[in-house]
Amino acid sequence: MEQRKEMVTTSYTNNLIVRRKMLELQIFNKPMDPIQKKSLERFCTFIIENTDIHYISFLTDDTILDYLKFHKTRGFQEITFSQAMMKDIRTLIKLIQDDEINKCNKHFDLSIQNFHLWAKL
Repeated sequence: MEQRKEMVTTSYTNNLIVRRKMLELQIFNKPMDPIQKKSLERFCTFIIENTDIHYISFLTDDTILDYLKFHKTRGFQEITFSQAMMKDIRTLIKLIQDDEINKCNKHFDLSIQNFHLWAKL
C-alpha cells in the first residue's frame, strides 16, 4: 500500500513538473524585463497550483477572475490588488495578444463596463 501511495505522489509531482515546463515554454519564449518576468512567474505558479491548464490557449476570463480571487482570499499579502490587476494580468494579456498564442483569438474584457466580471469578484 505504501508503495502505491509513493507511485501516486511521484506521478502527481511529475505531472506538475511537465505542466510547469509546458507553460514556461509558452510564456517565457522571448526576452522580457524582470518585472514582467516576475508577474508571469506568479501567474504561472497560480495556474500550476490551482488549475489543470496545460496550454495558455485554455485560459478564460474565469481563470483570470480566479487569480484575483486567489489573492483576495489571501488578503493581498503577496501582492496588492493593483499589482495583480495592473501588472500581472495586463502583462499576461499583452503576452497573449503579442505572441503566437494569439492564434487562439482570446479576448479578455477587464474594463469597468464588464459588470458581470466584476460582480463575480
